[in-house]
Amino acid sequence: RSRGTIGIWDCATGMQRQQIAAPDAPTALAISPNAKWLAVAGQFQLSIYDLEKGQKLGELPNTHQCTTIGWTDNSKLIGLVSEGRVRVWFPGSKKLMLDQPWPIGVGGEIQLAFTPDGKRLATRFRSDTVLWDVTMGKRLAEIRDGSDAVPGLVFTADGNQLITCTETDFVFHDLTSKDAGVEDRNQQRLPIDIRPERVAFSRNGDQAVWMERLVRTPSGLKRHAFATNDQEKSATESGATASPGAG
Repeated sequence: RSRGTIGIWDCATGMQRQQIAAPDAPTALAISPNAKWLAVAGQFQLSIYDLEKGQKLGELPNTHQCTTIGWTDNSKLIGLVSEGRVRVWFPGSKKLMLDQPWPIGVGGEIQLAFTPDGKRLATRFRSDTVLWDVTMGKRLAEIRDGSDAVPGLVFTADGNQLITCTETDFVFHDLTSKDAGVEDRNQQRLPIDIRPERVAFSRNGDQAVWMERLVRTPSGLKRHAFATNDQEKSATESGATASPGAG
């Protein structure tokens, strides 16, 4: 994004496709999985753009201080966290599907993830992860990973497990259990050899990429890849490097 505009780029060609006028003081943006829509959080509203036409489709209100946006896999619902509340909108009709308080602190990264069917949402801040029922518009359960939690959040492809991260483990939470949300009763931990600063997952949670904490090389921070569906303890360096601060 440059001042006053948002650039849309073709990753295959490296060419800019178009520019869109940015709302005042944008704080977050997200392209829908079908690559048709762009959501941009401005100072007081969330704007939805048609990427094919480069036109604004509409605005959703009450999104001040929004720093986190996420779409469902079918690109029909959009979730966001703003002003201590979790909201899920159906942009087509501007229907508010979920609107619940979630008081959190400051100075940390806020994450959200939908199940593949879009019926449940997880939000995460530091060690606090909350499950929400989108269809019923209510809070389901709370999960805590401990003081060594790091950013990293994804549902498995079947939506039956939620994967979170700590400095020493991938944590698999069984959401089919009657004890879902109760610490340790429904968790399986997969140890990892390093202390990651943050973890990024593939959409279905079967691959993960992370960066080591405080491990620097002359060309930057080391990047590692790990298959979370491989239950053996194994981690290999990809050989790629990233500049400091890259995710």
